[in-house]
Amino acid sequence: MSSEFGSESTIDEKRRLLVIPPGVYQDLARITTDLFPGTVDGNIVISSTDLCFDGWIERPLASAASMSAEDPGTVSDITCFGLEAYATSRGFGLRNMSEEGYFEWQNRVEQAFHAEYDPDVELLLSSAR
Repeated sequence: MSSEFGSESTIDEKRRLLVIPPGVYQDLARITTDLFPGTVDGNIVISSTDLCFDGWIERPLASAASMSAEDPGTVSDITCFGLEAYATSRGFGLRNMSEEGYFEWQNRVEQAFHAEYDPDVELLLSSAR
């Protein structure tokens, strides 16, 4: 099973690599911890504008490597970001939702957040060859 991101496959079953391009998924945050049992490396970078303006990075804990999805326990660590604070700290300033250009500003902030924290997808996919 494969999908396409540009011309490269986004699924590498041998290395357990899954790339979901920004804007393609919905409600993934509710199931991300299901991806970590048995994992030792990787991360998930997510941002949301559904009644919030937040981002987070989820990483597996070392203890997740020996767990299965059925095992109870903590499998990941999550670092949360308020994207308004992120925007201010990166020179984007703040905007009010009622201001013209708000959604464009919000999109630029999300793109910057992902550019800073997302893994290099093209590098990961090309390294599979």
